Amino acid sequence: MIQNRIKEARNALKFSRQEEFAKNLDIPFGTYQRYENNTETKIPHTFFDKMREKYGISADWLIFGTGEMFIHQKQCTNAGEELKPMIDLLEKLPKKSVQKLYLLAQIEALDSS
Repeated sequence: MIQNRIKEARNALKFSRQEEFAKNLDIPFGTYQRYENNTETKIPHTFFDKMREKYGISADWLIFGTGEMFIHQKQCTNAGEELKPMIDLLEKLPKKSVQKLYLLAQIEALDSS
């Protein structure tokens, strides 16, 4: 169900609290809470846009449960063993550092396009 995938994405991004995640997405806490608790059944496309743009979460995965959670996950997992030490290091970093690195990577991608 979609609410389970929303919670799974939040946990994968290392946000333990709904309130903190809602703030990061720039949406009211109560609104986010209703999405995750399935008390709001009409989730606007803007929510899925924010999840994709800010964290690389696939809308197809969130809505339908198809494909990978992260848009570029397949590319990373197919990159080979040379990325494993880097991935291990990233997993040890505090969530704020990982979020900053992700945002920097997005900025770099925009600059190079």
